Amino acid sequence: MENSLENMGQQDSVQAPTYNTQQLSHGQQNSVQAPTYTIQQTNTQNTQQVNIQNPQQAGTTQARPQAAPGFVPTYRQGVSPEQYNQMREAKRIHSIESIRKYGLLAFLFALIHTVCLYRNTSGITYPFYMIGAFIIMHFIRRADGLSIMRNRHGKMGLSLFYMISLFALSISKCTTANEFLLGVDGLAITLLLFSFVIYLYIDTTGWDISSWFLGIISTMVIPFETVGDPISDLSAWSNARGDRVNVKRRNTILGVLIGIAISIPLLYVVLSLLSEADIVFKKILDVIFDVLILPDNIWDLVGILLFFIATFWVVYTVPKRLMLKGLPVKAYRHGKFNPVIAITFTSITAFFYLIFSVVQIVYLFAGKMTLPENYTYAEYAHEGFYQLLVVSVINLCLVVICQKCFKESIVLKIVLTVIALCTYIMMISSASRMFMYIAVYHLTFLRVLVLWFLAVIFLWLTYLVVGMYVDAFPVYTACVITATIMYVVFAFAHPDYFIAKYDMATMTTTNIGGKMDREGGSVKGYLTREISMDAVPALAQDKELLQEYSTHMDSEAGEYEKYYKEARRFNFSRYIAKKYISALEN
Repeated sequence: MENSLENMGQQDSVQAPTYNTQQLSHGQQNSVQAPTYTIQQTNTQNTQQVNIQNPQQAGTTQARPQAAPGFVPTYRQGVSPEQYNQMREAKRIHSIESIRKYGLLAFLFALIHTVCLYRNTSGITYPFYMIGAFIIMHFIRRADGLSIMRNRHGKMGLSLFYMISLFALSISKCTTANEFLLGVDGLAITLLLFSFVIYLYIDTTGWDISSWFLGIISTMVIPFETVGDPISDLSAWSNARGDRVNVKRRNTILGVLIGIAISIPLLYVVLSLLSEADIVFKKILDVIFDVLILPDNIWDLVGILLFFIATFWVVYTVPKRLMLKGLPVKAYRHGKFNPVIAITFTSITAFFYLIFSVVQIVYLFAGKMTLPENYTYAEYAHEGFYQLLVVSVINLCLVVICQKCFKESIVLKIVLTVIALCTYIMMISSASRMFMYIAVYHLTFLRVLVLWFLAVIFLWLTYLVVGMYVDAFPVYTACVITATIMYVVFAFAHPDYFIAKYDMATMTTTNIGGKMDREGGSVKGYLTREISMDAVPALAQDKELLQEYSTHMDSEAGEYEKYYKEARRFNFSRYIAKKYISALEN
């Protein structure tokens, strides 16, 4: 071992030592290039530099030096001190640039999102939020030198589709009172926003449905993976401005804030239990809280703060990560598993599907079935359409999984095509059963929704079959565009209005108003107790029905007065329904 000492002057810190290894080319001796360690001691004026030659040449098996007493060595393999400092400086500069590019815009987005949507799932502020979101997304893209109207390849067709669809869904939010539609609106807006962001930042050429699914999930977890980025970036930006904070003081402040955050839920539980255990202690607490004068809406304030912070984190971290690292999702490729496995289980499944399909064609469609005694076609149909819907969805997933996980095989494609054809028959059978049931009883929102969903998966399955034979066919894009357009049309049609009109006409012509269906409900009961406010304009044609509906709605009148009269929560459907009911009462 060869030691060399070099006088480096007074040192105030311990510099992390480094060692580098380099494997020699093939044919040469398996030796390791001598790593160099620079070790600094805080209490001396000397810096010791130790060069370790090949351990075999030195006559020892020691690969790294033993630190002398008083030294704290840290090893960074393959990185010199200069490289390490350059990496830290590059990271610091990127943090400062990120705050300057995304900080204020993320703050404004979070502010708009909180003001418009906090505890507001169906208000008129939704379209304004969407307009604000587009404007801020435009500036975020411009900060990165990009355009919101064009993707990585400079194309703008889908950007326009995403923006029109998102704005249409935001309008639907404030024009319907159907709780199911409101929930689907929110889910669709979330998924389309993430899809839009991925489309703008990532090269999705060759992605299939599973790739898009993984891409959306990966994008959603970015804020959790980079939870410390906004804080570290803000610290770097603050230091660059000269606003340096003493480390000890900063740690003290941070510790106090964390302690307060932990104490809030702990005290809430403990004090609640203690106040229930002792009435005297409860009175003392009442006096203390009266002195503190906490606002009645303290939990709203906490909720608003958390809502704002969560939104800021998402808007700040997602574009930063996508620009820096992209997504760990590979383009579409066939799987590596033996296709014989898939051919075997799909062939067995297809055999029974063929038998079932023959039964549907011969007996159900041709009407040659002999049912058990006291068993009607409507009852037979009711027991089948939901099950067939589920099997159709399973088959849809089966085609996707087989294409993704198994090697390409023409035999497997043929078997999957047979399963797809059988699935078409199942979907037609399910729809036929539903129409038979509706003809005997009445329409409900769920029954209309099933028919709509059958039409959607019918088209989705068609796209998957085409994609099996045409690799360039954009299956995911076709599915998203189809489902979005069909849903927007469905939501804006206000199906509850037409359901009410159909059921009222059925009650008049067939006198089945009080007839109970297999689900234990009657037409009149459904129209007066279960249908949404979207149906009130249709119910207004029958004053008796509207009066009964109004009586049932009286239980929700207080909620309407408390929440939906607020300007931020104004909803057109609820407003129109309230006008009809008020006119009836007057």
